Amino acid sequence: MYSMGKNHQKINTYAGKEEFFKYYENLANELRAEDFYYAFAFQNEYQSGDIKKYLKEFHLKLAEKNIDDRAIFDKTIEAMAKKTYSNNENIQTKFKDFHIPVGLVVTKDRVLQLGWKPEPFIIEINNKSLFRHYCDFFMENWNSSEAIEFTKEALEKFKYAFVPEALQRINNLRDNKLALKTTQEIEKIENSWKYKHKSNKRDFGQKVKGETIKLWSVPRSTAELLEFFTVATKSKKILEIGTSAGYSTLYLAMGATYNKGNVVTLEKLKEKADLAMGNFKKSGLKNISLLVGSAEDILKKNKFGKLDMIFLDADKENYGKYFDLLMPLLKKGGFIVADNVFDYGHMMKDYLDKVLGTKLPNSQSDRRVISYTLPIDNGVIITRKIKD
Repeated sequence: MYSMGKNHQKINTYAGKEEFFKYYENLANELRAEDFYYAFAFQNEYQSGDIKKYLKEFHLKLAEKNIDDRAIFDKTIEAMAKKTYSNNENIQTKFKDFHIPVGLVVTKDRVLQLGWKPEPFIIEINNKSLFRHYCDFFMENWNSSEAIEFTKEALEKFKYAFVPEALQRINNLRDNKLALKTTQEIEKIENSWKYKHKSNKRDFGQKVKGETIKLWSVPRSTAELLEFFTVATKSKKILEIGTSAGYSTLYLAMGATYNKGNVVTLEKLKEKADLAMGNFKKSGLKNISLLVGSAEDILKKNKFGKLDMIFLDADKENYGKYFDLLMPLLKKGGFIVADNVFDYGHMMKDYLDKVLGTKLPNSQSDRRVISYTLPIDNGVIITRKIKD
């Protein structure tokens, strides 16, 4: 063990399989539910059968304690990693297209460097400043997704002043761990949940009459965009039209927690509203209010006050009508985010004419707004209110 400088840096080394396994056994016992385990997974650790088996069991122990367990893998071992942890729903994984030269773990109050040749070894570093540095480094890599890049792109187009550091703390979800787990549960039923409504009218997000109603949740990257955009714009009062199972609602609410904000979400179909309410209860989030009924009726009857942000993901043909009802509710500088501009833009023509204008000569969009389209997933158009 070595001690260095004012930060009282301590370095311990453990060499050989026996010491390696003993260290990880003690670590599994030491970690508690409020702790986390963040790892840059080195590919060589999955080339040794007994080490791979032991790490699989270690992560299952973390799952039993519901510990925030994340790993960033070298993309070359994606198939192997997914197979190894196929029965572990707790561990969150991302795969990066870059070589990770050494195993690196940030956990509890320490940084661990892992090596494997000729024998496995652990270098344990206890240093507060280095620990904080690698926590930030891990989260920066965890969050370096297309959703963050699109968030930055949109805000730059709107010339919106924001603090880039705000994005670095997004998804540090120890406080929102249950909510994130709930979103994963929704993903599992996304394609299996179905409801056949008795009415033959086209309603509840149906594209054609009599269509079987599904959840139709936004893709995960769009949901992450909503969360990032909420944080970056410091939005506190958020309205969502189209709850479904609550997938996008949870991401909006997780973002709103950073701003001490809240989300009001509207859903017309009772069966979806019941499902969403159950998910909100499981998530542990306390900043969501659900209103059931026609969005048009609710918007006309309720006083929401001035809103910072609105997310539209409902009946596309009525977006134009909703725009007229929402503009008085949206504060100057606030945003409307609308989904499905690529796949269902033909059903949103009235709305798109208002926020973008048409191709006709001298055509002009509503002068109170400016808009920008992001080529993410099904197409997202973000509109900002620049004048009352």
